[in-house]
Amino acid sequence: MNHRRDAQWHTAFDALPERIRNTASKTFRLLCENPTAKTLRFKKMRHKHNGRAYFEVSITKKYRAVAYVWFWVGTHGDFDGRF
Repeated sequence: MNHRRDAQWHTAFDALPERIRNTASKTFRLLCENPTAKTLRFKKMRHKHNGRAYFEVSITKKYRAVAYVWFWVGTHGDFDGRF
């Protein structure tokens, strides 16, 4: 899978606390280098969004990212409310 982040992802990313941005960047690098790393908790989402299958990756216990093209990053609570 070829991973890239779009403008919407970067907007959400820029709004995160610096510590989370650093962790998210490390997580994204690990995803690109080793997408099967267990620490990513990389998995296909149970449901589709806008008719497409998406994937999620845990950033921390509180934050995760959503991907087809990486377009969203935020807290687990925000994730549950949005997806």
